[in-house]
Amino acid sequence: MSINSRLKWVIVLLAGLSLGIIGLVSGVSWYVNTDHCRSLVLAELNSMIPGRVSAAEHHLALKTGELLVSNVTIKDQNDDDIIRIAFLSIDLSPFALFKKVLIVDAVNIEHPRIFLHRDEKGRLNLARALSMKTTKNAPTAPSAAASPFNVIVRQLSLSEGYVSYSEAGKNQKVALQDVDIFANGDLNDRSGVVKLSIGGSSVNLSGYAINLNQFEFALALKKGHIEPMVIKAQNQFASLLIYGDIYEVFSNPELDLTLDMEVALDEAEAAFDLDRGDTGTVKASMNVKGKPNNPRVNLRADYGGGMIAGLPVEHVGLDTKLIDRVATLAHLSADSGFGLLELAGQV
Repeated sequence: MSINSRLKWVIVLLAGLSLGIIGLVSGVSWYVNTDHCRSLVLAELNSMIPGRVSAAEHHLALKTGELLVSNVTIKDQNDDDIIRIAFLSIDLSPFALFKKVLIVDAVNIEHPRIFLHRDEKGRLNLARALSMKTTKNAPTAPSAAASPFNVIVRQLSLSEGYVSYSEAGKNQKVALQDVDIFANGDLNDRSGVVKLSIGGSSVNLSGYAINLNQFEFALALKKGHIEPMVIKAQNQFASLLIYGDIYEVFSNPELDLTLDMEVALDEAEAAFDLDRGDTGTVKASMNVKGKPNNPRVNLRADYGGGMIAGLPVEHVGLDTKLIDRVATLAHLSADSGFGLLELAGQV
């Protein structure tokens, strides 16, 4: 056989092999997006858990590592909904795995609905539905070693969520509405950002209704230090603001936090169905610095005047400190229609 003939056979063989690979990849790409493939995957998953997971549609792009899923539902053993997600997308960088880095470019969760319930034995419905089934003769899994991969999440977002929580035998229920979450992070760098906001909520505790009008939580983690952290909360009778830094979070934490709070006594009475005749507003500010097991604490509180237990009070002021577990009452004054009281001391 001449050289030209051999070259032709090599070219034909390579062309056929290339077409075969292209056909195989195209076939796999087509099959992984079929209803049959989705049904097989869900059937295998559901065989391993007591609950049931379903999804209406999906699309997986093998080349880019993007997965789109719509109408995801997780049900418990009684076929009651625990989680419903209108749309879920996950975008990975698959080729980064060769560098031992798992890069999550984006995770988007839209309109999730989560219904949590704890039964009489204290078991959470979500944990029960997703707990892996075990057999008596199942081998014990070896202890997992530390992951050699770094994990980088460039964007995780959850929008317009709803979460409810209740417990069997207790007259209490929590419902959170308009829940939005944004986060990113780098595991090895110990850095990231988390932002959480709740547009509104209702909390019913033994017949008492407390409505949360606003809640915001944000922190920035930089090289193992939280700089800063901010928490804002407001309901019908109180507002709360916590802000500051936490250094060396994973090794030797040190706090530098400030808490500001304001409470309207008459609104608090109405929320808890009390009839003490309290009016006026209490304002307090507390600063916490140092190690969590022995912080330095400064607390100042002020009552601007009103009625306490039906008695008129002009003003109450408090200034106290805690240093090395020793409390010092720097100043306490109370001015009412009966006179002026002032105290100072140490405990």
